[in-house]
Amino acid sequence: CLVDAIWEDRPEPVLSQVEIYPDEYNGCPSMQKRQNLAKALRDEGFDATVISSPETICWLLNIRGRDRHCLPVINCRLVAYANEALEWYVNSKHLNDDLQGELEQHFGHIDIFPEERFEDMLERLCSARSRVYIDPAATNAAILKKLYEGGADVVEGLGLCEVPKACKNDLELAGEHKAHIKDGTAMCRFLTWLDEYTNLDKNTDAESFARDLEDVTEDTLAQKAEQLRKVEGDYIEASFDTISALGPNAAMCHYNHKNFGTPRQLGLDGMYLIDSGAHYLEGTTDITRTIKVGNNVTPEMMKMFTVVLKCHIALATAVFPRGTSGLQLDALARRPLWDLGLDYEHGTGHGVGHLLSVHEGPQNISSRSSTVPLRPGMIVSIEPGFYKDGEYGIRLENLVVVTPCSAPNMSHMLCFEPLTLVPFDLRLIERELLTAREREWLNNYHQHVYNLITSTATTLSDLELNWLAAATAAI
Repeated sequence: CLVDAIWEDRPEPVLSQVEIYPDEYNGCPSMQKRQNLAKALRDEGFDATVISSPETICWLLNIRGRDRHCLPVINCRLVAYANEALEWYVNSKHLNDDLQGELEQHFGHIDIFPEERFEDMLERLCSARSRVYIDPAATNAAILKKLYEGGADVVEGLGLCEVPKACKNDLELAGEHKAHIKDGTAMCRFLTWLDEYTNLDKNTDAESFARDLEDVTEDTLAQKAEQLRKVEGDYIEASFDTISALGPNAAMCHYNHKNFGTPRQLGLDGMYLIDSGAHYLEGTTDITRTIKVGNNVTPEMMKMFTVVLKCHIALATAVFPRGTSGLQLDALARRPLWDLGLDYEHGTGHGVGHLLSVHEGPQNISSRSSTVPLRPGMIVSIEPGFYKDGEYGIRLENLVVVTPCSAPNMSHMLCFEPLTLVPFDLRLIERELLTAREREWLNNYHQHVYNLITSTATTLSDLELNWLAAATAAI
């Protein structure tokens, strides 16, 4: 193809070893997933489905790998048949003889072929005029072209594994809660360290303050957050490249300090935005907080921080009927900004995988293409923001899980349960801008954070516990 012809310095593909993801973490044996997929194919009258998404294949087989940056998957392809047969097309370097035996015990017999045989399989499907189900959003154009032109009866639609993958089972959700306790503990330790380092209570002039902190940059801060996550058990890797943004750099919502020359130093700005996450054996995290790191925070910054918090609370407290999509909920989070004639240009929320992609479909919360209904067990982010070009940026993100509403006579409705366990910075809140209901939500959330972290964390010092008590105090 054209890309292959012009990409002269293309790196060699990573070929990591296949890792079995035990049933004690995934909650559903691969054989059961295979049977469910085959039944879905039979029910719809399909002969087979071709799956090109490594995330979906790893979910189906209950395996993981390290082939991609911040994404624990194996690059491979698979075809599943209505008779429950599977053909797995994977580079042999991912496997060895001992591992193949373990895999057969793990997910039952499947036919394993070299990647080079994948096109032969497509030709067989075409020759047999097979009725093949394809997810066009996760299948490259070459595969689609081959099937269409070769004579297969192609039916396009959302992948048959996508909703089951997105709806986490009870064991997966239990793991996600454990992962977020670990992540919350690490982030509380990071924020304690940051507050101690900046020591905003001392009356230092701006020049001396900047000089005292000149050795700490956006890169230093990102590394410190990751270092503290690594202390927690079963940490695997970051779930994406950390967005570590001071002052005006935070106005770029997808800023990466590694791509902009010299990272900005701490001590020049009033606010710091950190958007970060991790893969733990139990699950995947993603959190954004905007933090006070200097005494030059303006009244406008505090007002806008509070407005973004109002946006977050508006969606976090939503109660909605089954069948509601993220498209229908997106406006709830934007309303406080719209009331001021303002908005943000990114989506409000994305789905999150279970030790898979930190950006997982099919669910999301956005004004664009988010018509898949939210279902119990789906994990999504809530992350409204405000960005003033060249000056500052604010984003406040929690992960939440869709769950049946527990209020009396409301079990037919859905709501969000928070997974993320990190306080919002009380020093940046204009309390008078919050309604009584918003203050109640914030106080309840902070009490929830305090109770869970203090009852389960084993790595917090007295200093960190005192910081957490102050950071979660009622307002």
